[in-house]
Amino acid sequence: MKRHQMGGLCASLLLLSGCPTGSTSNSQSGQFNDGLTAKIQANIHEDETDAKVVAAAFQDGARINLIAADVFEATTATKGVLLKSVNVHTGDYIGTLPIDDKEQPVTITIQHKPIEAREDRWYPIDILNVDPGPGELVGRFATVSFPSELDLLGPNNNTVYLDRDDNINITWTPSGNGNDDMRLSTAVTCSNSSAELSYGLSYSISSGDNTGLYTIAMNKLVYNDSITALALEFVEHITRIFLAATIEVLTFGLIEESDLTNSTIDIETANCDINLTLIRERKGSLDDEFDDGIAIGSTSASTTILYRPNGI
Repeated sequence: MKRHQMGGLCASLLLLSGCPTGSTSNSQSGQFNDGLTAKIQANIHEDETDAKVVAAAFQDGARINLIAADVFEATTATKGVLLKSVNVHTGDYIGTLPIDDKEQPVTITIQHKPIEAREDRWYPIDILNVDPGPGELVGRFATVSFPSELDLLGPNNNTVYLDRDDNINITWTPSGNGNDDMRLSTAVTCSNSSAELSYGLSYSISSGDNTGLYTIAMNKLVYNDSITALALEFVEHITRIFLAATIEVLTFGLIEESDLTNSTIDIETANCDINLTLIRERKGSLDDEFDDGIAIGSTSASTTILYRPNGI
């Protein structure tokens, strides 16, 4: 089976923008291009006791690589973790933070830590420990809290759909908090006997968290266009998603970049596995020293559905 990695495409996404398909009310859809800004999110996936924390700072829309011993640190009242660069010099940082109490907030701060920041470097820290001192971003911070755990009710895992016109009813237990937003992120993998194609999409749920129901047609997830159109849709959607440098960040580690492929494929005859990740988001706060940006605490849950146009 042909598998071609999309690492180059993922890296180039940072330079691209597109008009979103569907609602633009997603709390992550804003583009911040002026001054010093930040995008920060902490997410707890279903049945987990850790949070994935992702962060990036921007100057006039361009990602900032923290210098030398400056690091993002995520902390609760009892735990802490330094965020690591997703890839070298991308400006995107991610870490896993143990959560003892989901009712307590998480603070993400840019710290200056000359020793700790070098612990994963290749050189001995006692030999090359030249510290230029803290950068100008040190002390900037954000605070987020988590919405209630997301209880995804349906569709059941491995539910089969036979037609692209079928409707998918995604149901969950509403939180009762009108300030929470909902978002659906999907990772779609389609294959036939000779090739495989996978891509990611995201839709905001404009009705918020009040109804507990979102209906989406299969043809919004499985396209019948050419590979060019599919790639454009991938770029168009993923650039609206928080920290879209890699798919691993997009789905908080649930889907890795290596799971995505690019090839030519007849989508009309292909079988597709579709991971649906529902995300409940709550807006946090950023340090006043930032000119703009967004901080989000979220919870998520996933299920996988199957598109089988040729029958089971």
